[in-house]
Amino acid sequence: MNNENYALYSQTLSKLPEKEMLNLIHGIKPIISSQDGNILFTYNSGSFSATCILMNQDDIPDHLESFTHYIDYISKAQEVSKDYIDSIKSKILKTTLVLSINTIYNDEDEPIAEDLIGKLCFGLNPIVFFNDSLYDQNSKLILAPNKPLK
Repeated sequence: MNNENYALYSQTLSKLPEKEMLNLIHGIKPIISSQDGNILFTYNSGSFSATCILMNQDDIPDHLESFTHYIDYISKAQEVSKDYIDSIKSKILKTTLVLSINTIYNDEDEPIAEDLIGKLCFGLNPIVFFNDSLYDQNSKLILAPNKPLK
């Protein structure tokens, strides 16, 4: 089983378009619930499971402030300019929507998982946090500890 976690930081939307979330994965309708003020969209089908958690708007500012500290931490291992790091942090601090995604799937369900992440990245135009690294919506590496930037 594959288990992947993502966080999408969008500066273009402040709420998810519910109609699109209901039809995000062909043939799988999500279960919508809430937990600690967050909205969850859970998609299950056989060996595929995905949970999208929309962060409560009240929690976003503190989360973003903490996340910029992580950016400072990982940038110390990179030979990049302070202006470059400041531009990343500035964009993060303009985030209006944070969506975390957990996918669990077998190898044969990988296209479903990839399609889900691709659609969300296309629609939200986010900075993507995956593993320990930041990427743009097209999977181009922005910043990572111990990984040279190209």
